[in-house]
Amino acid sequence: KKRAFNARALSDLRNGVTAQEAYYPDHEEFAECVGQGCALVLPGFVLSEGVEIIFTRPSGATDEQSMGGMSCHERGDAVYAIDTLNKNGNIKVNHTFGSDRNCSEEI
Repeated sequence: KKRAFNARALSDLRNGVTAQEAYYPDHEEFAECVGQGCALVLPGFVLSEGVEIIFTRPSGATDEQSMGGMSCHERGDAVYAIDTLNKNGNIKVNHTFGSDRNCSEEI
C-alpha cells in the first residue's frame, strides 16, 4: 500500500511542476505555495487527498527562474523533490522515513 501512496505524491509533484510551467509565462516567476494554496494559484493543479506539497525557490537562487518542490503522502514513506537550480530539474526520492514520523514533519 505504501507504494501506491508514494506514487500519488510523485504524481502530484509532477503535475505541480507542469502547472508551474503554465504559471511562469504570465508571471515571469514560479509560484511559492504550500498544500491547497498551490491548487489556488497553479493553473489546473488539483492536490490529491493525503498529499503534502510545497514549492519554494531553491537555496541559493538569486532569480525567479528557479523552482524547488517537495511532496509526500501522509500514508507513504518517501519524500520526493525537484530542484531546477541545483539538481538539473529531475524529480528524485529525497529521503524515506519510518512509521514513527509523519509526512508533514518531513517537508
